[in-house]
Amino acid sequence: MGSTLCGIIALTGQHGFAAPLLQRAGGTLYQQILTQPGAIITPDEHTDQGTPSPGFLAYYVFARANDKLQIGSTKDHPNGWIKASQTLSWNHRLNAQFAPLAGRSRAIFMSTRQAEENLLNGNDPAADARAILSAGDHQPPNSQAAALEPDAWIDQKKHFYLLPILDAHNSEPDYTGAMLMHVAGATLPPPHEQKSDAAPPFRAGLVFVIDTTQSMQPYIEQTRNAINDIVSQINNAPLGHNFRFGLVGFRDQSRKDDPRLEYASKIFATPDFTQSSDAITSQIASVNEAHVSSFGFDEDPIAGLKTAITDIDWSSMQGRYIILVTDAGARDEHNPLSSTHLGITDLNRLAEKHDIALFVIHLHTPAGKKFNDTDRAEAQYRTLSAFPNTSSLYYPVGNGTSDNLTNDFNLVVRQLTQAILTQASHISGQHGSQTTPEGPSNDRMAIVEQAMRLRYIGQRDNASLPPMIEGYVASTDPVSNKTALRVNLLMKRNEMNNLASSLETILDQGEQSQLAPEQFFQRLQFAFAASARNPDALSHDGDAAHGTLGSLLPEYLNGLPYRSRIAQLTQERWNSLSAGEQDAILSDLRALIERYKLYESDTDGWHSINGGNDEDEKVYSVGLDDLP
Repeated sequence: MGSTLCGIIALTGQHGFAAPLLQRAGGTLYQQILTQPGAIITPDEHTDQGTPSPGFLAYYVFARANDKLQIGSTKDHPNGWIKASQTLSWNHRLNAQFAPLAGRSRAIFMSTRQAEENLLNGNDPAADARAILSAGDHQPPNSQAAALEPDAWIDQKKHFYLLPILDAHNSEPDYTGAMLMHVAGATLPPPHEQKSDAAPPFRAGLVFVIDTTQSMQPYIEQTRNAINDIVSQINNAPLGHNFRFGLVGFRDQSRKDDPRLEYASKIFATPDFTQSSDAITSQIASVNEAHVSSFGFDEDPIAGLKTAITDIDWSSMQGRYIILVTDAGARDEHNPLSSTHLGITDLNRLAEKHDIALFVIHLHTPAGKKFNDTDRAEAQYRTLSAFPNTSSLYYPVGNGTSDNLTNDFNLVVRQLTQAILTQASHISGQHGSQTTPEGPSNDRMAIVEQAMRLRYIGQRDNASLPPMIEGYVASTDPVSNKTALRVNLLMKRNEMNNLASSLETILDQGEQSQLAPEQFFQRLQFAFAASARNPDALSHDGDAAHGTLGSLLPEYLNGLPYRSRIAQLTQERWNSLSAGEQDAILSDLRALIERYKLYESDTDGWHSINGGNDEDEKVYSVGLDDLP
């Protein structure tokens, strides 16, 4: 009887209703669909009279009867019935998102897969795409183009949109080529706001994140002087009302037991529009270098950047800029002295999620040259400051000698700050004597300005997707060969928590078995069995040594169009890796866990896709490169 009772409980929901249907026997994933525009939800399967449903809402499938589906917005109970022909199957919950439009052409949605492949494989895809784009939104009757991407940036936090991927395949087997996708989507929920005649002003903030360890005092003073001078220039000018500075200092916690080090990161000033623009002058007066040195040459700029991105309120600013100033490399996720366990790529992605352009001024000092740090640090900071559709926002100063280094830095920091101010004045239309043509006025700065302008226009004009976008599209723009759409997995809170929990178990057992790596997989099997999570996952004919780490990861990762970094690892492969290679894999897992914590705390990033407010049903957009 106990066995029968358990079987009944397993097949019923929280309130005694039947549970949603599974995607496969023995699996854990439920069948899910999206409603098509014009769909009708009826009280039972025998009538066609019911309530119209907005298009592109997500539902679970509880039962199938002839051409009808019993559906529910949550797993607890069904809401009604719908014709199968009025739905789209969407079991993987993959969603496309437009990459920043600056520096590339609008994405083209073709009416058929064959038309999309013909476009991409023609003699001159760029010329063919330009011909379609030249007709704009009014394509001729014989055009194979079904739709074009909107020509303005869409604020995902205000108008979260679904471009559900119904089918996708990579053009290359090693996942290096463009992904071809069949998508259909619309903004959720449909926007009802009217455009305001009184457009909000363009506001911008620039936060300096400065290395305040020993040896940095001259550059701290130069930065402070540059801020003070520019503030005095714009204080009474039109732009001065809509531009603010901030400053974050960071040090290295390798001697965290020494109170003289004071802090890992500290906010000295924020871009605060409730205060006058010159309030920052007194706030940053106390910024000075540390009185005690840290161990090693590398510092912890990642801690300072994380503070600047997540602890400063950027919501009132359409122009968002950070300038990192440092003379040393970064302690990344592989360094045991890292205070955040986050890496360079993590911070680059975090800045992009917050629509921040992250610049780096890297001082090439004699000390950096002496410790062979300069080239490694440059590689780090070029990756850190990579900006969509252009090269990195990296500015080296000096050549490893001390000649004129302070003067060179003074010139670069002033020119770069002036260039950002000039951008803000161009976008806001508030030109004045405070802006000059000097400074880095090149293609990458033009891309940054275009991105900020499109963001502002999109917010100002309440931009959203048209009522319907459907068609076949490539992830890469055929004109510029740059990324046009990114593929995201929409994860629910429990899914993200389960994934983090699985990674924590793998990480913990990996660290504990470092002295006996041959026991890693056996320890994992015991740990997962003890936690009642997938206790037989690593077993293969009773032998854990033949299992893969992929068997320990949540089922919803199976079949996704990406190549996992760890899924195919076996005990044999693990044993063949060096201790350094094993440490690197464990460090990557640690950084992923920290990244998921940041996503969990990003309250504005969670959205409903079922029309309700159940927090457990909200989803977060996680890129395929955010997966293990």
